[in-house]
Amino acid sequence: MKSQKPKLYDIGQVKVAIELAVNKANKQARADERAKTLKEKNNWLWIGHAGHLCVSNSCRFHLNTFVGEFIVSTVGEYYPANEKEMQTIGVGNKSFYETMVFEARKSKEVCCPFEAYGEELECIRYSTAGQAQKGHLKLCKKWAELKKGDKK
Repeated sequence: MKSQKPKLYDIGQVKVAIELAVNKANKQARADERAKTLKEKNNWLWIGHAGHLCVSNSCRFHLNTFVGEFIVSTVGEYYPANEKEMQTIGVGNKSFYETMVFEARKSKEVCCPFEAYGEELECIRYSTAGQAQKGHLKLCKKWAELKKGDKK
C-alpha cells in the first residue's frame, strides 16, 4: 500500500475560500430573513382609513394595519380646519405623528373588516414622517408575533 502525501494548501487561498463561504452563508441568511419578513407582511391587512384619533380626518398621514389580533394605527400631519400650519398630536412640541396599538375586532364596514377597540396597548410619538413609517412597521412586526393577553 502506497502512503499518500499530505496535500499542501496555500494559506492565502484557504483564507479566501473561508471568506467566500462565510459571505455566501451571510447572504443566504439575509435572504431567508427577507423571505420571512415578506411572508409575515403577506398576512397583514392594510386598511385604507385611519384606525384611531377622533380628528384623523384632518390628518394627511395615516397607516392602519391589521396584524394577528391587533390594529396598528399611525396618524400625523394634523391640519385642523382653517389652520395653515401642522399641529402636534398629543403631548410634546414635536409630536406630529403617533402610532397606537389596539386589540382588533370584526367591523361591520366592508372597506375595513377590522377595527380598533379598547384602550391603547402601546403608543409612540414621532417628529417626522420617516420615523413614523419605520415605527409603524416595527410595531407591526412586534405585535404580529403576539396574541391577545400577551404582555408587550
